[in-house]
Amino acid sequence: MRKYSILLLVACMIFAFCACQAADYKTAIVGDWQMMEGNKENPDGKVFVFTESGLMYEKGYAGIMQSEYTIDGNKLTVSFENPTNGNMTTRVDKITISGDIFTLYSDDGSAPQKFKRVG
Repeated sequence: MRKYSILLLVACMIFAFCACQAADYKTAIVGDWQMMEGNKENPDGKVFVFTESGLMYEKGYAGIMQSEYTIDGNKLTVSFENPTNGNMTTRVDKITISGDIFTLYSDDGSAPQKFKRVG
């Protein structure tokens, strides 16, 4: 019986940790993030601005692009109008946030993009 109690306690702790982490990502991502590494096309570093209302602004060499975002666990979903063809595009990427470092892991095989909090 004690074995099952310990197993149940560990399972509850893992569930609580995951739920806490998901909620933390939703609040931790709000702010300004400047690219540190990962995008050779934009060596000066673009800036992502995430708002509490679910809007994201990408400031880069091509100007400012507005998108909508949601977070579910460690998945960041961004919907935006593709500037090339005008169609709505949705991306889903994995993220981690550790202190003032935000890392975006794309499913397309490209290198992770790292950002530092600047605001």
